[in-house]
Amino acid sequence: MKKTFALIILVLSVASVYTWLSQPAIQEDVPIMYWKSDSNPQRFEQIELFHDWLRKKGHVTKDGKPAVELRLDHSNTHTSMIHAVSGVGGDIIDVFEVTRFFRSMGVADDLTPIAAAGKFDMSHTYPGLSGLLVFNGRQYAYLCNGNVFNMWFNLDTLKKYGMEAPPEEWTPETFEKYAKEYVKRANADNPKPQNFFGESIANKEPFLLCMSRSMGHDFYNETMTRSNINNPATEKALELFYKWTYEDRLFPTAADVASANEAGGYGGATFSQFINGKLAMIITGRFALIRFRELKDPINVWATQYPMWDFKNMIVAARSTIVYKGSKNKEFTRLFMEFLADKDYNEYIIEGADGLPPNPSYAIGNPKYLTPRPNEGNVHSAELKWALETSFCPSISPYFNILGSNWTIYVMGKYFNGRATAKEALQEAEMRYNTGIDDAIKANDELRKQWEADIASQKIIDKCKEQGEKIPAKLIINPFYLGYYRAKGLLEE
Repeated sequence: MKKTFALIILVLSVASVYTWLSQPAIQEDVPIMYWKSDSNPQRFEQIELFHDWLRKKGHVTKDGKPAVELRLDHSNTHTSMIHAVSGVGGDIIDVFEVTRFFRSMGVADDLTPIAAAGKFDMSHTYPGLSGLLVFNGRQYAYLCNGNVFNMWFNLDTLKKYGMEAPPEEWTPETFEKYAKEYVKRANADNPKPQNFFGESIANKEPFLLCMSRSMGHDFYNETMTRSNINNPATEKALELFYKWTYEDRLFPTAADVASANEAGGYGGATFSQFINGKLAMIITGRFALIRFRELKDPINVWATQYPMWDFKNMIVAARSTIVYKGSKNKEFTRLFMEFLADKDYNEYIIEGADGLPPNPSYAIGNPKYLTPRPNEGNVHSAELKWALETSFCPSISPYFNILGSNWTIYVMGKYFNGRATAKEALQEAEMRYNTGIDDAIKANDELRKQWEADIASQKIIDKCKEQGEKIPAKLIINPFYLGYYRAKGLLEE
């Protein structure tokens, strides 16, 4: 028995040594850098592209191998947070739109000292992302790829019913008139609507936010210290959503969606119904072309903004990356950030149509980005234009846990199901968001101190508004209000 046990130990020891020695990083004596990201197959292509970029830039060993080996560590935002606070955060972490939470936990490295020299500072990405990547004047992340969700139209479907392409910008009134005419024509032979103008808008929070912002209202105040989603603009927009769905029948109800019972592949049933003409419009971004380019018969597409009132605005979203503060490979994490902002990676994103490239300089004036295929209309140029000129980041308060419940979508569903009026639904959302803020600052003394300082700024802002005075720009944290007040000439710069 002892001999058998000793033999097992010997075999396991030999196997362990062999496994250790067979790791490429050990054989080549190069460090391993871990990238916490999702399991998208493109990540493996991007890793190889990074290794090629290292060779191209001369970051190699004496044998000409990449100076560092990048490996994918499959992770989502929740597990990345847990690993980071546990001291095993890897080296670089994809954080999407929650950079501020990694920063507040003290696990995101401050990139400001190296970003400008590495050409991955804010001058090398989209200005609307500042609220997601920069806090208190310090940069903590850089973009991997972004998107501006907008309305995409199937021009072949519109042509079938004698409709011209809609304008890139329109008011809710113009939008409603156009959509009603389409639904009338598309269902001329059907007593019950079978063909809808667009996909369901019952949970389209960004659409609702853009319409609210077009009347000068956000879901949070200027300092992000309290939610004010219960405002006349949001109420008006939400009531329009209901009218367009249940009265005008421009968009499907939950029952309509359930009865469709259609499978879909990438993009789900919504993409399939858009392709086959049951929906004239979907809300998406440039990444949708990953699916549409697979079609045997390409569809012709066209993009527009959401319908809005006075102040035109869009929302730019991000899959961004931070450097883990505990990384032992800071020299190489810096190179990875430079790689994201450099030509090779940006051309990869451009050619693969996976959203907006992180560095817009490689898209501006570039035919490969702007007009790659004739059937893709204005979807490239329009999204780039909106990202550069009219977009703001989503409404995210540093004092509310974004990984918790989305009360906006919750109350939209409640209103659509007849369990509350629009006013009552928004009152509940505002109460729940502010309760979440109260709970957060009670549990975190440092967060509470910052909140109290911002509340003091909010009181000054409120006084300026009451007295018709210009508002000091330095007091405003909410990027939307900073842009809106600047456009209206209400800021003291």
